[in-house]
Amino acid sequence: MKNCIDILSLNNKISKSKVFGTVSKSNGESFANIFNKAIKCNTTCSSNVCSVEELNESLNGDLDKRVDDAVERLAGFFGIGKHLMAAVLKYLHIDPKELLDPARKQDIVDTLSKQLGLNKHKSEALYNLISDLGISACHQAG
Repeated sequence: MKNCIDILSLNNKISKSKVFGTVSKSNGESFANIFNKAIKCNTTCSSNVCSVEELNESLNGDLDKRVDDAVERLAGFFGIGKHLMAAVLKYLHIDPKELLDPARKQDIVDTLSKQLGLNKHKSEALYNLISDLGISACHQAG
């Protein structure tokens, strides 16, 4: 449930204590119901957030920044520019958002290693970098 609290409090406008209160009163409800209650409670209680759409926009902006940072770090690993790295990912049919998904890291490493001819040591370093991207995204969110 701690992960749910962290996810719900990705945006500073939703306090962890408010989310934790909603979660503790949930009685086994689904994550979607808890999320909706936390958002609804926050939008009625906070003057900082006028609508769910604005909150969604803010969360998407945060995600876009984390994705952009991940592409930039990956580009640094290969010693190329961020835009070129984004083009390489697009060519290899890898959505840059997948860089933040821990479940996709091995597939991404395998694809990049194969297509770019990386040796075992470079592949291991790439795996560690992509693992770190997912971890740092979680820390930024919390």
